[in-house]
Amino acid sequence: MAAAFALLLIFGACSPRTPTGPIPTSGGPIPSGATSGTGTAGATATPSVPVADLRFKCSTFTFGADILAAPPRQDQDALNPIAAAVRGEIAGSGGSLPARGWRLIGSDATHADFIALDAAGGLQVIALMNVNAAWTLDLEGSCYATLVVAEGVGPAAWIWGSPGAPGPTTQIFDALVTERACASGRNATGRIIGPVVVPTADMVLVFFGVHPRPGVQDCQGNPSTRVPVDLGQPLGSRKLLDGGHLPFGDPVNPKP
Repeated sequence: MAAAFALLLIFGACSPRTPTGPIPTSGGPIPSGATSGTGTAGATATPSVPVADLRFKCSTFTFGADILAAPPRQDQDALNPIAAAVRGEIAGSGGSLPARGWRLIGSDATHADFIALDAAGGLQVIALMNVNAAWTLDLEGSCYATLVVAEGVGPAAWIWGSPGAPGPTTQIFDALVTERACASGRNATGRIIGPVVVPTADMVLVFFGVHPRPGVQDCQGNPSTRVPVDLGQPLGSRKLLDGGHLPFGDPVNPKP
């Protein structure tokens, strides 16, 4: 339980570039020992962060999960140098970027981020930076938008790790948690924070954080760590999803 509440606390550390209202927490700092992943016990979390308050990012600026259902915008049509640079990137992409529907999610004197949905429902990003008074490309393409967490805590993904598949009576199961950051091919045993369980009327989100390994790490495939999860109640007719990235992930049939 302490680990679950500790993970909820970290979501108050959104990017300072994006002003947001206060996120309710259970109070107190992250305990240094608030980790799981040893395979000995799960955790049932009482959610203190509404889904609407979760923040995600592809580049510099953060955004909410509601971006997936929001009506498309056409911010690429604005008459300013930033939008003109976006139109240039779209025209030069050879059709790999959506032609329409781009939303400016944040900008300042040095950076600007645009997000659009592609035909498959995934996120595409065009991130620009201001160099010598000219807006130039920072990054573009598919966006694996990760949950914003506190400094010093890294993102993680998980997949279903129990026999069979989740069903209406599912409450306790194993998650196979994989650290997203470079970790020299080591698993995250003893460094995992969570799970945190956030139920809604039609889905149950489960997510984790990871304390990174100290020092410089090689980037290679990280093995997963088995972590027991207790949802606190049967799943029922709701979808069970990995809430650590956007779009939310299907733990039974994860996308690469």
